[in-house]
Amino acid sequence: MKTNKKCVVMKPLTLNQTEFQRWKRLFLSPSILSGFIIVLLIGSSGCADGIDDIVSLIGGGADSMEVDNKLNEPLIIVHNSCLVPLDPSEAEILADRSLRLKSDELLFDPKERDEHIEEIERILPLIREAYPEIANIPVGRTRTLGQLTLFLEPGLYQTLAEILSTEEEFVTLKTGNAEFDELNSRLKLQGIALNSPPSILTFANLCFPEWVNIDAASDAYSAVEGVQYVDSTVIGDGPDIVTTKEGGRWFFIFRDAWGDCPAGCISQKLFFFTVTGDEVQQIAEDTASTLSPFQKLLLTRPWW
Repeated sequence: MKTNKKCVVMKPLTLNQTEFQRWKRLFLSPSILSGFIIVLLIGSSGCADGIDDIVSLIGGGADSMEVDNKLNEPLIIVHNSCLVPLDPSEAEILADRSLRLKSDELLFDPKERDEHIEEIERILPLIREAYPEIANIPVGRTRTLGQLTLFLEPGLYQTLAEILSTEEEFVTLKTGNAEFDELNSRLKLQGIALNSPPSILTFANLCFPEWVNIDAASDAYSAVEGVQYVDSTVIGDGPDIVTTKEGGRWFFIFRDAWGDCPAGCISQKLFFFTVTGDEVQQIAEDTASTLSPFQKLLLTRPWW
């Protein structure tokens, strides 16, 4: 592969099999989203002459791919698939919620996250099979996995628009806003989509790896000069599930809810469970309200 002087490398990137397949889908199945400027950032083991070289790079059958760190600027590939929403499983959503309870770090440990996902995938069917009355209660989607919407001051928006307006295949995202640029690097930013043309509101949709702590990232971007405010929520209310792990025991709350839920459900009923190994136990609400893990879950619940 020839070296392209416009192409530069960010930081080492290690992909497990799940991440590898997600990257592969992003490159090989782009979605057409008109009216947006899309930029996808990835690390590469070397500079590429074009999209075909990048597709070739990720198209192999390796279980993982580790990227050399040779230069210190981000490689940005103009692409149109960043805004394709990730479709997380219930286990992924619950794993992220569980991890957010324990850490305000910007990045989750990918290995710990994968372990949580595997455990929850095993546990959810156990609870639903043992207690059919809650079998149809789904996990609510109150966050957009891997994405944030930043409402920007005109100056920062204009700087981004100028950088992304190039016809070059590769560009470098360096705005001169030190806080913004550093945070993008720390969070392994993968892509940006600007509303174009700008209206009264000037905003950008940012795309990240799925192991970014979106709540922590939202707080961090909110403190950056040039960012007015940040949104990562999905509007609406409804049935939901929350969970946390204390020691070797999992604590689950299933919430059934009904009655004008788009505006905030009028009625609800909560079901409390603990799971140790394969043993599922339902806990009475008056008892659950005295247990610290359930108290934390109720204080940080995603529903209204």
